[in-house]
Amino acid sequence: MQAAQVQELFEAVFPVEFIESEATRLGVQLRQRHLRVAELMVSLVLMGGSPEAGRISAAVRDYCNRGNPKVVRSASSKWFDEELLTLVTTLSARAREYVSGMPLHLPGILAGRRDWRAFDSTTVKLDKRLLEVWPGTGDYAALKVHKELSLGCENVVDYHISPAKEHDAPHLCIDEGRRGTGLIVDLGYVSHKLFRSCEAHDVHLVVRLKEGWKLRLDDSVTAGESIAWLADEDQIDLLAAGDCTLRDLPEKEMDIDVRFGPEDDPIHARLIVFEAKGGWGYLLTNVPRETHTGAEVAMLYRLRWSVELQNKLAKTGCQLDEITARTAVPAEILVHAAMIASILANAVAHLEHLDQGLVGETCRKMKSPPLHAMLVWKCITTATYNLATLLVAPEDTSMTWEQLAQFLRHGGQDPNWKGKPSAIDQVKGRTASGRAWKDLAGRRRRAVA
Repeated sequence: MQAAQVQELFEAVFPVEFIESEATRLGVQLRQRHLRVAELMVSLVLMGGSPEAGRISAAVRDYCNRGNPKVVRSASSKWFDEELLTLVTTLSARAREYVSGMPLHLPGILAGRRDWRAFDSTTVKLDKRLLEVWPGTGDYAALKVHKELSLGCENVVDYHISPAKEHDAPHLCIDEGRRGTGLIVDLGYVSHKLFRSCEAHDVHLVVRLKEGWKLRLDDSVTAGESIAWLADEDQIDLLAAGDCTLRDLPEKEMDIDVRFGPEDDPIHARLIVFEAKGGWGYLLTNVPRETHTGAEVAMLYRLRWSVELQNKLAKTGCQLDEITARTAVPAEILVHAAMIASILANAVAHLEHLDQGLVGETCRKMKSPPLHAMLVWKCITTATYNLATLLVAPEDTSMTWEQLAQFLRHGGQDPNWKGKPSAIDQVKGRTASGRAWKDLAGRRRRAVA
């Protein structure tokens, strides 16, 4: 990770001249005053806050501590209005556009698709006074952040906000822009329509089997193709006998073709049953058997955990779960600020991986440990004061971009990458061996068949 790369990233997320021009255009400043909007935005994103002192208080305190005029709480609260919301939303879009343009790393079982995306939502509880604007599923206020994570750059490339009361499914759209990609989603987004849309747009889909869905043996396959099934006679008879639901399926390894939905227009998919750490997993997918074994499809689904780690980073690290605002606009501003912070931390980690040559379908032994986004974020918050000054008034600090890059590189290293590599580390070859994971046993069985 080079100093020039780090500087380019931070200046892309915090474009000082653009922020100031947009602030003027949007009318963030209603009158001439000594409000340095760029400095305020840097503080807002980088200062996470805490349950005792919220993000806004922390941002204003940090802003004033850098020599800006002191301001009373009632005056500073007026800064967080619709105009500032528009500005922070624009900055969020620019940050996502930047990370979407970063080179992707898709080796091993991720290869063959333009990208693999994991889609999930996370719920953020709010002050009860916001119940009318952001209704939750109960007697409380809450919103959902629907996130789309690119496994190629391991970052959020899109997200949007909805009331927590709304169902997840309508918030995932499959269109021509997704052609040639892969998609891993949680149960909240799964529907017959999703399967049909993915088939129509050449999207490889991996999901858990939904309880209540009725499966039947897909007898449209030829006898030659059926040899590739991983199933015994009892399992085949069970699915051939009639409608079979999740509760009917035995806890036994299986990879077989099934159909579900209307009899006159069925949906065709692979049913994969595999033994997982906490029990048995049941997946439906349209990923071809020719390219991925059942175990490899199961590993693809394990990569959905990457979006859960992003949720943890945003909530625990970047304080997405500590929004104490009592009005709607500041609350939404804080959501975007936390999301920008998490995107920034993930982007720094990806820069280090790219710098070590992990690009495209290439795997190589790493010369130094990969970075952990949570540890990167802790380094960023530690260096917030100097970092903010480096961005908005570089002449006022002795810190250099080289020093910052070195600090992030050493402080963000994952100490467990060799002993306890994550699923994404294994798939991408960020292990002691430097080789991407694949199901060797399954491939040998398929070769013999």
